[in-house]
Amino acid sequence: MEKSIWKGILNKTQHEQLSLVSGCLFAVMILLTLRDILNSSDFESNWMYLMEYATLSIALLIWVASVVKVIPAELAPAAVSVSLLCISVKAGVAVLVWNEPGPANVALTLFGAGLALLSLKHLIIVQTITFGFWLVSAVIVLSPNQYLPIMGIAIVGAILGAIIQNHRLATLREIFELRHRVESLESILPMCAGCKKTRIEDGSWVSVESYIESHDEGTVITHGLCPDCKDASYGEFFKAAVNEVSSITNQNR
Repeated sequence: MEKSIWKGILNKTQHEQLSLVSGCLFAVMILLTLRDILNSSDFESNWMYLMEYATLSIALLIWVASVVKVIPAELAPAAVSVSLLCISVKAGVAVLVWNEPGPANVALTLFGAGLALLSLKHLIIVQTITFGFWLVSAVIVLSPNQYLPIMGIAIVGAILGAIIQNHRLATLREIFELRHRVESLESILPMCAGCKKTRIEDGSWVSVESYIESHDEGTVITHGLCPDCKDASYGEFFKAAVNEVSSITNQNR
């Protein structure tokens, strides 16, 4: 399969799943925001609320846009990536506010990117930004003993996400190749070399006219003779008739 065709298939599939994926990511954003509000009551963390509401609004906008079908297919991977990055921001901000490494936040985000995305390029971008933002936040407020073990967990999450995506892409490619083969087989029309009847789904043989009329609604077959068949079947008769008419005409003169 050509690279351009495969890319188009992936974009189309991502676009078909966009409303579901972006809706699930938005639901995750809501749960994380509620968790953060319940776990943080410091006045100093009010700036965190502003950032969380901003990312939540972006995720909501992407979900609504996907539902009303205003996002084109070629931008579907980017839309999912932005929704994932909104969750990534929360993972880094949580480290800055609570001075905790938050292994579940970063590892699950890196893993979830492989479930949500069908583009390897966008997966690498999302995982790199997510891990980089979390690592910078951890280096600023945590000691090496706190964040180094979590780095290993985060890397494992990223690897598992990449494995999951690779498996999804392989399965998707196999499905489309099988679909293409089925469509190719369905386009073959078995026809008798003698009587020109064609075999239909139940194994019986019908005339080509019946087959066309049953498979193409509204089509009605009429019959006539093309010039070649007319000459082959009735050529001598027409010639004899023409000669007879000419003979009669000459006699009348």
